[in-house]
Amino acid sequence: MRWHRLLYGYCSLLLLASPIWAHRESHPLAGSDELGGQQRSQLRPLQEPSGPPATPPEEGDGSAFIRPVIRPQPESQPGQGFQWEPALRQASFFLGIMHAWRIATEPGTRAELRGPFFRDYIAAVKGLHGWGDGDPFIVNYVGHPFQGAVHGYIQIQNDPRYSRLEFSNTRAYWTSRLRALAFAAMASTQFELGPVSEASIGNVGKNGIGAGAVDLVVTPIGGVGVLVLEDVLDRYVVRRVERWTTQPVLRAIVRGALNPNRAFANLMRKRVLWHRDSRPGVLEP
Repeated sequence: MRWHRLLYGYCSLLLLASPIWAHRESHPLAGSDELGGQQRSQLRPLQEPSGPPATPPEEGDGSAFIRPVIRPQPESQPGQGFQWEPALRQASFFLGIMHAWRIATEPGTRAELRGPFFRDYIAAVKGLHGWGDGDPFIVNYVGHPFQGAVHGYIQIQNDPRYSRLEFSNTRAYWTSRLRALAFAAMASTQFELGPVSEASIGNVGKNGIGAGAVDLVVTPIGGVGVLVLEDVLDRYVVRRVERWTTQPVLRAIVRGALNPNRAFANLMRKRVLWHRDSRPGVLEP
């Protein structure tokens, strides 16, 4: 039906236009001008003291318990929080590529585009049951973890606090990868069951066939596992090759071949495959 095709096109364009509904993280005190003004007025005497220095209170006089201690709060620096707008834009680009591939290569997906959108979509979501979905091993346990790794790298490259981290057994590194896991889980759920998903485009699971929990679990968890493996290879193999040779073509090939999902995530932000946030390009010594 014509209305169904128009609705499908609208939903696809809506997700691809993610900057409209993306938002940025802000400082906890942002938007509270009154509180900020009071805090600044209280801080001013501490920052610009006038008159003789105050003598410390004598021990036991009780003044330390009633005199407020005001510490200046660091102002939020632009670009230091997670960058939702570019992250959602890149994830939407990746989502569009995956759905375009499905429509181009799966006759069953194309056939389901002609049905009633909302009724078929709801039936597909309700059809999710059990663990398996009927896909071969390589799809569920290789392809989907790769998908999760790409989403994980999209999260990392848009998280300025952690984007330059390389593999290390540190709290900062594992915190970063847990954040990537959360983003990959959110993206995987959208791809399986969301408004622009396999359930809405192609109605996977509509007849109780083809939809299981395997992808919802394996995609983010296996994806972060693949991501950590690529981090290990980048630090202990790719860097060794870069110390061994200054030949830029070889360096670029090794970077891309041993980190394919990071390379694909680079493409989503219009960077070269071999780009690294943690170090210069392949032409640098």
